[in-house]
Amino acid sequence: EKLYEELLKYGLKPIPQYEVGVFRVDLAFPEIKLAIEADGQAYHSTPEQMKRDKYRQKRITEQGWIFERFTGSFVHNDFEMAVAKIVLKYFSKTISEENKKLAVGRVVNYLTKKR
Repeated sequence: EKLYEELLKYGLKPIPQYEVGVFRVDLAFPEIKLAIEADGQAYHSTPEQMKRDKYRQKRITEQGWIFERFTGSFVHNDFEMAVAKIVLKYFSKTISEENKKLAVGRVVNYLTKKR
């Protein structure tokens, strides 16, 4: 939900729980075939779950989709970077100068943040 709400601020309209064949992805931009998955530990950490995710991703990429997959902890700890990666990927073909500056600014903030 947090990613979805932030992406709306950029004027993006991801579709939650989008069906790609027999599978669903967390967020999707079907116009450019970009799938976003945010994997929480409860449902994506066992070897069986990771094998299932790999299988799903392989089948979906065979249909021409691109994936951005994040762990729940990455989204929680590096939220700005996750958003910037999605925004940059989305706007890679049609990015406006204003949105490019916003996204690049987030990347710079992330890279220069004291840890």
